[in-house]
Amino acid sequence: FPSHDNVWCYFFEQTSNINLSEVYKSKNVILSSGTSIMGTDYWMNDRKFAYVHDVSKLKIMSDIINQYIKLNLVSSGFIQESKTKLNWSNEDTFGVFIRGTGYSSYAGAQPQLPEIEYYISSLEQLLNKGRIKKLYIATEDFRIYSKFIQYFGSSFILPSLRYKKDLKIADWEKSQKLTFDHAILLGYEKTLTYLTETFLLSLRKNYICNLSNASVISLAMSD
Repeated sequence: FPSHDNVWCYFFEQTSNINLSEVYKSKNVILSSGTSIMGTDYWMNDRKFAYVHDVSKLKIMSDIINQYIKLNLVSSGFIQESKTKLNWSNEDTFGVFIRGTGYSSYAGAQPQLPEIEYYISSLEQLLNKGRIKKLYIATEDFRIYSKFIQYFGSSFILPSLRYKKDLKIADWEKSQKLTFDHAILLGYEKTLTYLTETFLLSLRKNYICNLSNASVISLAMSD
């Protein structure tokens, strides 16, 4: 477990060598309100993620990520270890990302979500056409993960980085910690796994997801 005063450094390298005392003396600084740097009307803060339909905006996000967002050694090492563990194949792996909290009692500011059966039906059609060789399910809600395992079986679903093979729903529910707004509290290790899944899903050629910060970032990072 890394030890930093700056939580950013748990996962990423610093973006510059400028320290805080220099920042507050600069005239070229934007102080955020605590919720968003560019203001609530800026397109990147659209909580319905309408900008994902605009390739030029995704390109802007991609350029920012490539220029400024660098994983630290711990994060990059964990991602590489995970790829090896899963025998990850960018060409053969079909990714599924579903933010689970939108399907429980707290839906937050997410856009309208399709039913879980929509994902299953779509994947079944692709499976019947022979277009899926491996499937990776990324979700922080074990109940959703279990639905996919129950429907498709585990024969072509890659093992989850999050959940042990013999985990039960009742045991998972007892172990969960919630934030003040009833979202699932991840902590460092689970957040590192979440970050890893985001990076892995950005590498694959085929992907189905609902919209969230993580899935949008993985779309922006992809080709």
